[in-house]
Amino acid sequence: MIAILLLGPSGVGKTTLGRRLADHTTGFGFADLDEILRNSYKLNALAPCLQTWGLELFHQRSLSCLAELESSPTALWVAVGAGSQLADQGRCELLNYPSLSLWASPRWLWQRNRDLGREPRPFETFLAIEYSSTRLALYQGAQQQLDLTGLDLDQAESALRQALNQT
Repeated sequence: MIAILLLGPSGVGKTTLGRRLADHTTGFGFADLDEILRNSYKLNALAPCLQTWGLELFHQRSLSCLAELESSPTALWVAVGAGSQLADQGRCELLNYPSLSLWASPRWLWQRNRDLGREPRPFETFLAIEYSSTRLALYQGAQQQLDLTGLDLDQAESALRQALNQT
């Protein structure tokens, strides 16, 4: 079963924090929707698939993978990758699940990701994609929002654990 969807911009920590929490919490597991999509469709990368499949098919396949996770006997924290967050239709369907949006100030997140060697895009491109009006509506529509700006990994994990204990 899906305990909660972790939403948010690329690089905010959905996968890293989700894995850490699952590793330290009895009775919960973790799933990364991007990883499940890659494994289910035997893919090396998702970005070319988004272009080949188109947004609608990509979204349908993402929802199909989520439906499979729903049948898991283990309560799962699920990181939802950027591609699955794109469609307007998906905004409504994703928010049918319990959800928490991990947030960070755009400039801080971009710089942190660049410092880690994970962000090749110029800031303006990063901002236009990761903080687009469609994605902002999804992030703001989540049942909870958690601002991780300025937090290191241990502080972010502690803040996420506290937020999840309040649900």
